[in-house]
Amino acid sequence: MPSARTTRDCWKSRHASSKQLVSIGPSNVRVRGAIAHAGTRQLVCVAMFCGLLLAMFGQSGTAFAQEVTPEEAAAIREYRVAIAFQKKKLFAQATVRWTEFLQKHSKDKRIPSAHLNLGVCRFGDHKFPEAAAVFRDVLAKYGGFEQRDHAQFNLGMCHYNVSLALQDTADAAKTEAEQKTAQAAAAVEFRKAAVEFDKLVKGFAKSVQLVDALFYQGECLSLAGDLTAAVPVYDRIVKQHAQAPQAVDAYYGLGIAYAELAQHENAAKTFDEFVKKFPMDERLDECRLRHGAALTGLERHADAEKLYQQVQSVATSPYAEYALYQLALCVQTQDRLPQAADQFESLPKRFPTGSYVGAALLS
Repeated sequence: MPSARTTRDCWKSRHASSKQLVSIGPSNVRVRGAIAHAGTRQLVCVAMFCGLLLAMFGQSGTAFAQEVTPEEAAAIREYRVAIAFQKKKLFAQATVRWTEFLQKHSKDKRIPSAHLNLGVCRFGDHKFPEAAAVFRDVLAKYGGFEQRDHAQFNLGMCHYNVSLALQDTADAAKTEAEQKTAQAAAAVEFRKAAVEFDKLVKGFAKSVQLVDALFYQGECLSLAGDLTAAVPVYDRIVKQHAQAPQAVDAYYGLGIAYAELAQHENAAKTFDEFVKKFPMDERLDECRLRHGAALTGLERHADAEKLYQQVQSVATSPYAEYALYQLALCVQTQDRLPQAADQFESLPKRFPTGSYVGAALLS
């Protein structure tokens, strides 16, 4: 059982068939694009395809009910074309159209929206540094733009995705030196992402992306190794946004952070609450084990034993073998040696090819 497991790791099992890139469009149109190396995580980018006024997309053929100049009509058509490419996930083609629109119609009232959509398309094309540059421009140039919070969130997501790519490089490194270099670079990008998410939290208190920003801020701080800073971020979600969908992963992240910081009392409380609040979550057995580990750290061995017993008794649990091994250790710690010996001996019989067979035979 690993010592730490972030939500990113959870996604590895939850989304085993594909990675996803999600962008919210007009009328809640969702655009998904497959990311290379399928099977590791779910990524989220939120940005609005802005400026689709009813005057342009009205009903009963009223799009041009008001008289417009030839230049305005051309701008409307070109905006529509760019949106159409974007909605079809043809991001490269849409990028060309948005770039042309920005150059040809610099006075158009939809320029901030077009600029934001250009960033969304570069993001959708997995060109994260280029997308980040666009989102920075949007934030710098359009102080009154109503979708600035989306640009801020997407800027954080650009750094987050760069970080994950660097972490993948570290995971695939052939030498320890290469691995450390990639991990250090990933940590830098995770911290940059956390800074951008914090800007949204502090600067856009009413944003619909507030809880998402808080969650990713906590994840980035955790993945960067700054668990002390991650704790209050996760805790804010748990306490102030308990009904939000992100609360379950925030509870999990908070428990992991407490455990890694050896704050056993807080870890035990958090994992206990997780199990009670989210009884159908796929991480239930894992959190019971982590609760048991925290109780063991508090030397509450009898209480830990009950949790290990509960998990090892579920034959289909992927944690059953580990729970049985921990149960035997826990019983041994309480000086019930004959019972501990029986449990150690039973492990190879139940799990003949298990990871803890050797350790059980030596105990």
